[in-house]
Amino acid sequence: MIPKNAVFPPDITDIHKALASIDVAFHMNHRKNGRDMFNPATGEMLEGIGHYAYTPISGKNEGYVVCGNPYPCRFDQGLVKGMAQRFMPHATVTHDPTHGCRQKGAASCTFVVTW
Repeated sequence: MIPKNAVFPPDITDIHKALASIDVAFHMNHRKNGRDMFNPATGEMLEGIGHYAYTPISGKNEGYVVCGNPYPCRFDQGLVKGMAQRFMPHATVTHDPTHGCRQKGAASCTFVVTW
């Protein structure tokens, strides 16, 4: 439900832009010491809550999202799925345990998105 209610940049028009925008949207919707953690006017992003990184797979309807933040993997999986399905309703998201898992002490979790 977060992708339906959160503030996102207006230029998000496809699944690639949507998945790549999660990090900015994440920071836009958090505050640190009373300041928004992303300023769209200046592009300034405050550090301190982690990041989401999207990598598309060339030639495939697939990409990876690495989530290194304080939220549980299931939360991130739902967030990534919600964003992907805004543009590709049949997109699926699976946790890739070969790249580690925060529940098992890793710094991040990786999700494979296919559509």
